[in-house]
Amino acid sequence: MKAASAFCIVLVVLLFAACGGEGGGEATVYRSVQTDLDGKEIAYELSLTPMREGLYEMVWKADGDEKFSGYGLEFGDGLLAVGYAPATLKHYVGVYRMGEKGLAGRWTNGFEAGTESAGEGVEPPEVLAWDLPTDFDFQGTNPDGSPYTGYLNVAVFGTGPQKGVMMTQHTEVESYQGRALYTGDAVVVVYQLGLDLTVQYYEHQGDEWTGKWFAEGAMNIGTETMRPQ
Repeated sequence: MKAASAFCIVLVVLLFAACGGEGGGEATVYRSVQTDLDGKEIAYELSLTPMREGLYEMVWKADGDEKFSGYGLEFGDGLLAVGYAPATLKHYVGVYRMGEKGLAGRWTNGFEAGTESAGEGVEPPEVLAWDLPTDFDFQGTNPDGSPYTGYLNVAVFGTGPQKGVMMTQHTEVESYQGRALYTGDAVVVVYQLGLDLTVQYYEHQGDEWTGKWFAEGAMNIGTETMRPQ
């Protein structure tokens, strides 16, 4: 990723529009519950608004008008790479499964972790302990079409797979730090630069991992491939 300048309760569907083109669409709204590893639950109203094909804006609203927002980038068979930041410099990465009547996922910020259930009939994807190499080279294409290259390092943090890993990406001119979850078939990463988020996924394809990323403020989607060193 090179920066661009820049989730068990009853489902409530207020408005829905299939994900369309660049103009976006209307929101689907769910009653959602996030549960941490200690069993603490927080209820939200969660809305998904299509921004363009395969990309959603996500807004969580709790009692008292507290709210935060992020993005979901679709990949694989109905999965979402999810990133959001309720507080400055405390970004969350999640991997969610979408179904006909809801969605469910797993999330972590490196210090806390848990699950989210919105609607019904959906089980969250499994996340695994990291068993990949920890050093990669990568090459990618920015949303404006320009290429970039670099390398990244992976550091495992926490004691369980839900805690995820930390990834540091070094381009020719800058470095970015993010948090990741590993599913066995994919790696989901969220990088944060100040208040701006970049949501990214890689899928396993042969000897390499390839995927897409979205940065706040970007008009298009970037692409990236990483290979073990």
